[in-house]
Amino acid sequence: MKFFHIIYSLVFLFGASFVQAREVFRLELDKTSIDEQYRKTQAIIPVFKYTGQPFEGISDFGLKTSKKQKTETFEIKFPDMTGMKDTSYTYLFFGGNTQSPPIGYVFCLIGNNSRYDGPTYIWIDRNMNLDLSDDGKPDVFFNNKENDHEIKLVHPSNKDAYHTLRLTRFEFNKNMPYKKLVDEHYHKNSGNKVFAGTDYSFREQRLNIKCADFKHGQDSFRIALKDVNCNGIYSDAEFDQIMIGKYGQEELGDVIFEQEKKDNGFERNLKRYIISYIDPAGRFIAFHYDSTSELTRQLLYCKKIPKFKVFFPDKEIKERKIRKYRRKPVFLVFWNLDNPTLKKDTAALGAIHREFSDKVHVIALNYGDSPGKVQGWVLRNKIQYTVGMASKDILDLYFVETLPATFFTNKKQRLCEINLTSQELLAQLRVKYPKSNN
Repeated sequence: MKFFHIIYSLVFLFGASFVQAREVFRLELDKTSIDEQYRKTQAIIPVFKYTGQPFEGISDFGLKTSKKQKTETFEIKFPDMTGMKDTSYTYLFFGGNTQSPPIGYVFCLIGNNSRYDGPTYIWIDRNMNLDLSDDGKPDVFFNNKENDHEIKLVHPSNKDAYHTLRLTRFEFNKNMPYKKLVDEHYHKNSGNKVFAGTDYSFREQRLNIKCADFKHGQDSFRIALKDVNCNGIYSDAEFDQIMIGKYGQEELGDVIFEQEKKDNGFERNLKRYIISYIDPAGRFIAFHYDSTSELTRQLLYCKKIPKFKVFFPDKEIKERKIRKYRRKPVFLVFWNLDNPTLKKDTAALGAIHREFSDKVHVIALNYGDSPGKVQGWVLRNKIQYTVGMASKDILDLYFVETLPATFFTNKKQRLCEINLTSQELLAQLRVKYPKSNN
């Protein structure tokens, strides 16, 4: 019995030592970042003309509803709006408002909304009590100078947690077809509210991604948290997201992980990290490297690589299925013209094709450059190996996170190696087939 106690004690001590030795990384999320959704969004915050109290709620907020349907109404206490003209109002989306109407939004009054008589003034019901006289001075929007304005909405139960959104105006003489469609939609589907028009509303962009750059040894990437439900809290399981991108990369979104209650982790560069803590206000994140968990974001060795079609920068060449390249091993390379190793990779790939084209297919798929630019590069450099174009879907299919990335298969297209460099493959082929070395 004593022997088992000794063994148990040793296991406990060694286990405790392992836990203590495990390095925990804490990153201050002191940067803001954007994703594709932010860059492309044309989301509108519709503004309505004030015609008197009570105000209608959100049920008819741009939605087609029956006239018989009852609409939530509420009244507000006005601030001092002396000297204001063209009084209007709107609602800012804010997931932190779960108590006071309009639920899920914050009510705003707008003065001088015409865009002609100086700046526009925006009174925001920041404490969400429908009393706009106790929220301090209004925000000032200079229509014809800076033309954008950031607003922070603080979570009612966490003063350190806030949602930031950026307001801009739509330019008068641009995007006319889009603005016409928006005008028609809101004029028809706003209940009894009087839509002021797209030119007198705001474009909304949500600054809901906080990030930091991580570098440790050979590993480097940008990690970010996205407050998907826009309530100022960045740790809402099943709503908010963990986003991983290239180190120093401005735009994120190439790898996204849903936050879960169990096994809250992410993967990068064929490593798995476990998150031990996310600050609810999104100020910092703590995580550690986990060498024991099985990776889920990588292709499996000895399994066939995923199917896709190879599209060529020369549009006169018809696309070809990757399975058509069987009977020889395939060296699949994802790259672009900004790769720092492009020159030496190109030289090595050219040598592989010249010396071992009867042994290996070289297929280099470009991502990020235009077909015309790639075709020009192919012609200038007299490239003889296969060059194609990759889409984001193909990169996601192969879990490609950074460029360049490579996959080497056998003749049945079963995966043999990941991220084998072209120089390493050339050296291996010259050892294996010395007589083929020219």
